[in-house]
Amino acid sequence: MRLNFQLKRPDEAIKYCELIINKDIDDANLITEAHLIYGKAVLEKDDYNLALKEFTTASTSANVFGAEAKYNVAYILCLRGEHEKCEAEVFSLIKKFSSYSYWIGKSLILLADNYVATTDFFQAKVTLKNVIDNSKFPELVNTASEKLAIIEQQEAAQKIVEEEPILDLNLTNDKNLEKLFNEKEEVIEEDLPELNKIIDSEIEDKFKDE
Repeated sequence: MRLNFQLKRPDEAIKYCELIINKDIDDANLITEAHLIYGKAVLEKDDYNLALKEFTTASTSANVFGAEAKYNVAYILCLRGEHEKCEAEVFSLIKKFSSYSYWIGKSLILLADNYVATTDFFQAKVTLKNVIDNSKFPELVNTASEKLAIIEQQEAAQKIVEEEPILDLNLTNDKNLEKLFNEKEEVIEEDLPELNKIIDSEIEDKFKDE
């Protein structure tokens, strides 16, 4: 079951998960893990509904498999655009699985992504800084730092755009309009003698040919 999933063989993993789930096995942890792996395998096949069902079942257990399953429930909700439900699921995970700091940190990063999706960049930054300051897992700290840097770069770029001066021609001002048109007329008048010479020359050549 575990090996097949790790080897990217979701169909085989699903088959062994079903065997464990459907057997009368007196091992709650193994059954929870089977539901978790089942959910992860069908998620790879883009079956979000079945994955959500399996993760929800596994998340009822108060062990590490339950914590991971709870994270995946929130992840699917975020993918679906159910942002309020995703946020509620993350807070529920933090409360229920307080001893599993890895999954708390990972869920906070997911929560930051959820905030970004709703353009709440302030809360996203606060959440990521929380992970950076408090997580003991370098992997999570690095991920949070990268995501925070991206948000700050985007905000800086947006600030530059907003601060760029806008050219105001003030065309509603009659004097500006008059000046603009007078400049155009002056250009046309300056060009007229040269244009007349060209036309006269072409007419003269035409009569010579005749």
